Amino acid sequence: MMLDIFSLFYMLAYIMEHTTKSMDVMCTSIKIEYAGQYGFIMSMMMFYDLYFERTRKRILYYLEAFVCSVCVIAVFTMEHNHLFYTSRKLKEIGQYAVIQLKPGVLYFVFYISNLFIILHIELLGIQKLKTCKDRERTSCILMMAGPLFPLLSVLVKWSGVTHNYDLMALGILGILSCISVAVVKYDYLELIRNDSETDPLTGLSNRLFFTSQVSSYLQNQTHGAFIMLDVDNFKNVNDTFGHGEGDRVLVSLSDSLKMLVADEYFIARMGGDEFCIFLPNVTRKKTLTRFSQQLLSTFKEDQKRKELKSSCSCSIGIAIYNGSARTAFEEIYEWADNALYDSKNSGKGQWKFY
Repeated sequence: MMLDIFSLFYMLAYIMEHTTKSMDVMCTSIKIEYAGQYGFIMSMMMFYDLYFERTRKRILYYLEAFVCSVCVIAVFTMEHNHLFYTSRKLKEIGQYAVIQLKPGVLYFVFYISNLFIILHIELLGIQKLKTCKDRERTSCILMMAGPLFPLLSVLVKWSGVTHNYDLMALGILGILSCISVAVVKYDYLELIRNDSETDPLTGLSNRLFFTSQVSSYLQNQTHGAFIMLDVDNFKNVNDTFGHGEGDRVLVSLSDSLKMLVADEYFIARMGGDEFCIFLPNVTRKKTLTRFSQQLLSTFKEDQKRKELKSSCSCSIGIAIYNGSARTAFEEIYEWADNALYDSKNSGKGQWKFY
């Protein structure tokens, strides 16, 4: 969020600077511009380190913050010193005006330090491109392009030309910078959200996310069926064929569940070979019996289609919640667990109601 705000500050200052003939307004716009650059740089460093999974030494943050702070203070007091700009002059060209600034020592310090940051980001991006795939590759390219757009806008400004197309170019470059960073932030946050909510092996909801989803339905007293299942003799599969085969069996079961349940938010791998399903507004035993039969047959067919070495079945326990009273997740989970226990004691590939 801070990155976006400072980017807008940066663009606003450019627009002010190129649409006025007042020296005071131009000086104010330059101050806003560098304040925006300062915030953009510091926010960008933290976000980029997070994205590229690199932990920068804290001293480097302090050093960059110190350099930027000194430069920004020099800009805000440029009427009283010659550290950042040694001279200022307003030049009118037709209906346009440009402020001509002669750079001082801190000006070069500021942009050289920023150049090193950009080069470091590009280097990290090149390294990440070698290992990332598909959508992540696109995000990485956008991430590398993000800091280049402000650099190009600075180069356009340095050209000293003040025609209409220059203001348009600055606006386009600023917008592209914001868009590229915003897209990557959205993708990255979406990736983090997915990682926190899904099981990496099966792509189903994980225990924590599933529990929160179902709990909200139970709090609203939404009736439905809570189904628990696990793979019969799964330990023997791992011991006989290896854990790789065991993983393929779990993926096959999860794929079978996805075929039968429309909303994948309500399917979860709880851990090991244990899976749970919540079917809102489904309470008829006949419907749930048909669902159990379809699941067993679909699971068997999927294993054959994938040519797995093992041929597994699963046991199913079903608890029906009628919504008459608020029930905690732990309670309905225990009901289904008891039904699953009865099912396993009845033989392989069975289902029982609580």
